[in-house]
Amino acid sequence: MNKDNKDYIIVGSGPGGATVAKELSQRKKKVLILEWGDNDPLTGSFWWGAKSLFWPGRSLLFTRQVLGLVRGIAVGGSSVFYYATCFPVPFDMLQSHGVDITAEIEEARSELPIAPLK
Repeated sequence: MNKDNKDYIIVGSGPGGATVAKELSQRKKKVLILEWGDNDPLTGSFWWGAKSLFWPGRSLLFTRQVLGLVRGIAVGGSSVFYYATCFPVPFDMLQSHGVDITAEIEEARSELPIAPLK
């Protein structure tokens, strides 16, 4: 891997990193994405989830009060574990704060196959 001929190096392939990489590559920039996740296929099995979510010292951390903190580590970032936990965009609430993301949502819907699971 030669990182010297890249215009940008992005750390993480989750929603943020993937979006930035997509935008830059559409602008003909050379992008390298670094990811901590392994190359195991995303099977969704119990054992895959246990390895990805409950690896002590990597994805399972404990506070001094022995409170367990879990973060999924996989290619695609934590969104791999939470992708089906979405809800409709609260346009009215956002607009009440002066935020209008209508154009961005339409762009995402035109690019992504979003639909309820069968």
